[in-house]
Amino acid sequence: MGGIGLALAGFPDLWLGLFLDPSNAAAFEAGRSYFRIVAPFYAFFGFGLALFFASQGAGRMLWPVVGSLCRIAVAIAGAVVLTSTTSLGVLGIFAAIGSAMLVYGLVIGVAIWRTRWER
Repeated sequence: MGGIGLALAGFPDLWLGLFLDPSNAAAFEAGRSYFRIVAPFYAFFGFGLALFFASQGAGRMLWPVVGSLCRIAVAIAGAVVLTSTTSLGVLGIFAAIGSAMLVYGLVIGVAIWRTRWER
């Protein structure tokens, strides 16, 4: 997912061109902004998802659920704060989404790293 994220951050039109008409400049610009800001964090989201499913298989879901709730909280709170206290607008929402993906991967990763898996 990290490689896909970096590719989309560098070349967002590869994906956007599949779904958008080239004459829709506003949608293209919004999509480009999204991918440039959020896509570099796809690696953390993929890392978190892999550990989420590994934890599910091990029957240890506390930290993956905590990580998911943290992701939601960071995305919502970050979007509210960034859009109400700055002039970033939709870019603030994108920044909050990227930050939420980072938090998701880190919370689950650190929790599993610090957890003993032996029974």
